[in-house]
Amino acid sequence: MQRGLLIRLLSVITVVAGCTPRAPTPAPHPHYVVGDAYRSGGVWQYPREQFQLDTTGLADIIDRRGPAEDGEAWEGMVAAHGTLQLPAIIRVTNLETGLQVRLRVIGRGPPGVHRLLGVSRRAGALLGMAGPTQIRLEVLDEPSQALRERLLGGPAPAFRAPRDMVLAEPLGGPGGRLPPIQPIRPSIQHAADPEDTTLPLEAERVRAAPGTLWLDAGRFTGQAAAQTLARRLGEMNGRVERTGGGKDGFRVRAGPFPTIGQADSALDQALQAGVTDARIVVE
Repeated sequence: MQRGLLIRLLSVITVVAGCTPRAPTPAPHPHYVVGDAYRSGGVWQYPREQFQLDTTGLADIIDRRGPAEDGEAWEGMVAAHGTLQLPAIIRVTNLETGLQVRLRVIGRGPPGVHRLLGVSRRAGALLGMAGPTQIRLEVLDEPSQALRERLLGGPAPAFRAPRDMVLAEPLGGPGGRLPPIQPIRPSIQHAADPEDTTLPLEAERVRAAPGTLWLDAGRFTGQAAAQTLARRLGEMNGRVERTGGGKDGFRVRAGPFPTIGQADSALDQALQAGVTDARIVVE
């Protein structure tokens, strides 16, 4: 009798526990932040506002499950960068395929300095990425400035799911013809400003421009300082080159490196030698 009563009580507890409502997912609460210096992968990162940044490097897909700091999901047209202001609107071009998208930078990463950018799974799919990929990153000045002004001086923008069609364009072989564009419906919601920074869930295609991987170790106004840094690169045979004038008239670089693995190893050697500003670029 007592055993039967105990079984019934346990059954009731199980049913009640199964009916307990889950905590609601917090609503996105976008806000503008630059942030303090922090250490990632053994290297100090120094966040700063950069509205005219135009650079190259390697990007990878980041698989983050939880929301970003402002509550936005990592599953839409979003990205992570080590030092850019948050949020920022950027244009990312896959230099290997010519596929191009616009993304919102909403968090820090990817870890360390080996990758310039981390993108969501959806963004990576639209860019045709299957792993570390050569990219060009451009901060879009006007929409980034407008977003900053609204987040600092006015009400936070509303968030809604996109309603546009997605254009998925499979890649053809080298020199081959591309198959017809096939439309598919978007299945992942993302944060979007309804005024002028709505980011379409689609990719455009520009001319592909794959390059060679180099190690950019630093830029200087004087040649003597550049030569001192080049010597610190040791067996990588760092060399000093003129950049064409301006306040940073000399740069130090090593390479080229035929594979991503070799470029990563060279960057590790540079960091171990104390060259903390070194990074991988594509030229």
